[in-house]
Amino acid sequence: MPVATERPAESEHESRWRAQAWYGVKRADLVEGFTPLGALGWTWPTIPVGMHLLISHVDGLYARGVAARSSLDLALLSALPAGAAP
Repeated sequence: MPVATERPAESEHESRWRAQAWYGVKRADLVEGFTPLGALGWTWPTIPVGMHLLISHVDGLYARGVAARSSLDLALLSALPAGAAP
């Protein structure tokens, strides 16, 4: 028997909107954390793409070294098959 205090089920639109808002906040936090890296030559696009963040550096060897030492789940674009979208 339903309890009177239960929330009605969200519509697909409401659920999608809530997820987009949550990802937007989380991505903003992520970008804010990366901000000091801009002074070290790292860049990233301003267009949000979920929780993925494409960061790049003009020195590819330096970027590979950072990725190798990092405890983050990082992937190099060179690891993608040719012609694949990032």
